[in-house]
Parts: sequence; structure tokens; C-alpha cells
Amino acid sequence: MIKMLRIKQFFKRTRVEEVFTPAVAANLKLNYIERETLISQLNHFFQTAGKQIVVFGYSGSGKTTLITNELKRNKIDFIKTHCSQNTTFEELILNVFDELDVVYKKTTNCKVSSSVSAEYMKIKASIGGDRVDVYERIVPPQLTKKKLATFLGEAKCYWIIEDLHKLNEDNKRKVADTLKEFIDIAIEYPNVKVICLGALNSSKNLIELDPNLNDRVADFNVPLMTDEEIGLLIENGFHILNLSISERHKQRIISLSNNIASVAHQLCLNICHKLSYTKMRFFDVPLITDEIIDSSIKDYINEKSGRFKSLLDRVLAIKSDRNVGRKILRMFIDVDFEGVYIDEIYKRFKSFPQDTIKEILDNLCTSKYDEAFRFDEDSNKFKLVNPFFQVYIKMYFQDESNIAKKKKRKDFWNDDFKEYIEILNRIILSENK
Repeated sequence: MIKMLRIKQFFKRTRVEEVFTPAVAANLKLNYIERETLISQLNHFFQTAGKQIVVFGYSGSGKTTLITNELKRNKIDFIKTHCSQNTTFEELILNVFDELDVVYKKTTNCKVSSSVSAEYMKIKASIGGDRVDVYERIVPPQLTKKKLATFLGEAKCYWIIEDLHKLNEDNKRKVADTLKEFIDIAIEYPNVKVICLGALNSSKNLIELDPNLNDRVADFNVPLMTDEEIGLLIENGFHILNLSISERHKQRIISLSNNIASVAHQLCLNICHKLSYTKMRFFDVPLITDEIIDSSIKDYINEKSGRFKSLLDRVLAIKSDRNVGRKILRMFIDVDFEGVYIDEIYKRFKSFPQDTIKEILDNLCTSKYDEAFRFDEDSNKFKLVNPFFQVYIKMYFQDESNIAKKKKRKDFWNDDFKEYIEILNRIILSENK
């Protein structure tokens, strides 16, 4: 069976970009890692009439991949809209309404009643304007939250709102009001559903804005992948491509990925590119070496340099005479991403006054350091906000260590080895005498 699958993949000529997908959701039929407990819980929410869903977790936890793939598996149509800091709720409404046009044309899956279809076309005609001119378009009075819920309910189509946390408080409140409309109309349309994707505490923020949503909205936490899941992603991907990777190299990728699937995907993709390996093949399969791994890591660092290098330099510059910044960053390589207790930090910096360390930590939480660090009062832990920055500094220091080792080896051959040869020559000469 496995051989037949590999033969099919060979003739299909599976490309590496289909297997390792750092920028898009993993292919359901190729390198999608099943997270059974999460899938079971998610399907329960799908089947609960009127239950709206807020999906939250760290950036890179795989929220979008999990949701979109499970919707595809269940053959549920969905419309996805994205939020930014400047996005208004009115823009979200117009965007999802525009996308409905595509869904309504899928006559095989979507049978919309004539009255609803006529109303939809009437509103569509009244909006006008090109989609690119969104700021000039106005939401007509007829396009209410309830009416939008009706249109989506008729189409049996879910609405995914990505990056909910980026909206300002006023627009979040309007999203909360929309969820209530979708909950109420579920009596008529049991499958109507909004899925909000956001950072940690997204669900908490919505309920704080509208306590009536409590118990009516499902909180769905998507944690970062485990080491085992990341390992399976690596093994499965290289198996599909007929590439072999040693356990030592696999563990290195697992460690550097920091449990973030997209990082593991990117490192594996970099490895394939370094090998000039574009498609699955049976013959002339290259070998993954230490040099290939090192070079792939360096490529990742260079790719992220524009985003993180400035922040890294600012932290490294803190009390540079005693390397406090460097020690703080190295501390976050060794600790769990959930953070480190304040008291533990004080223990690590015994030679410094606690007031000095506290001042440094407070400064790291400000805009001067891009608010990349934060103090969680609930857990009393100091944390990195962006897991990708933790990945970056981990790879940065490992690359720095590799350079130092190479330099040491070079210095040995250039200096120490010459000295040993000279000593040996003197010994030989003395013996000959």
C-alpha cells in the first residue's frame, strides 16, 4: 500500500512547496498533522446549533490551518475576512457580502430561496462601486447584521474573522453584537456560525464587552504543537519527498522550531532548496548534512533580520558593559514560552540589584522594545509576546556559537597547530643530536 502511494506521488511529481507550506495552511491530503483531541472538540462545536466560536492561541499555533482544513473535511463552505488595525466593521460587512456572490453561484451546494436571492441581488445593486474602492462604499440600511446572518444561513456558509485582536474596541463591540444576531437566528438556521480567530484573551475581551455572550460562545484554545507533532510533521514531509533525515538533525529542527509549525515548515523548505531538491524522486536523492542544516538556519535568520535584528541589537545594548541584554535573551532560550517567574529572574541575576533588573524588565515592555516583552500579572511571569522572536534569538545564538567553533578550529590550525609542529621539530632535532 505504502509503495503504491509512493509510486503515485512520483508520477504526480509532488513539489516541495506542496509538502512544506510555511505561509499557507498545510495541505489536507499531504502534510497535515491530525490533532485528534482538538479536532473532536472542534467538530462538537460545529454540530452545536447557535454556538459561535472564538479560536485563540499564540501566533503560529496553527489556528487557521486547523479550522480551514476541518471545514474542508466536513464540506462546509466558508468565507474568510481579515482584520487589521485600520479595519472597520463596515468594511468587514462589505467584504463578506462581496464573497457571498461566489458562494451563491455554487448552485450544487447552495440552494437559496427565490425571495432571499432577490433581496440579496437588490442590496448588491444598491452598494455599487468597485471592491478596491472600499472606502467609498457605504453599507445600505437594508444590509443589517440580521440580514447578513440570513444570507449566510441560506448558503449554509460559515464566516471566519481572522485577527480579531487587531480591531479597536468599538469595532470589537460591533462584532460582539453580530454574534448575538447569529445566535438568535440559529432557530431558523441551525448551521449559521461565525468563527473568530485571534490572539490569547480574544474570547475574554469579547465577553467583557458583552457579558450576554457568556456560555453562548465557545472558547477554543489551540496550543502550540508538541515536540512529537513537530517531529511527525518533519518525518512525514521528508518521507513524502523520499528524503532521509537523521534523528539528530530532526531533533535539531524540533528544538529550533519552538513548537511552531510554520517555522518547522520553513526550515524544512530551506533544506530542500539548499539541496536543489524541487520534486519527489526515487534516484539521485541527496544527503542532508550538518552544513545543509547550518545554511538553512542562516537563511531563516537572514529572512527575519529586517523584522527582528533592530530589536535584538537594542536588547543586546542594555548595560553592555555587563552583557545584561545578552543574558536576558539567553534566559528566554532556556525557559518555556509560557514565561519565567520574576523571582527566578532575580535569582539568575544575583549580582544585580533587584530594582535595576525590575527597571530593565519594565523598559522591555515598552514601545522602545516594540512591546515584545510583557509581564503577566495573573501568572506573575515575564513573557515574550512574539514566539517568532524567541525562535529568531535561539537561531541567532546557535549560529553565533557555530561561527565561534569554526573560528576556534581555524585558530587551532593557524596558531596552535603551528606551535605543536615547531615543538615536535625541536624534539626531533634534539634526538638526532
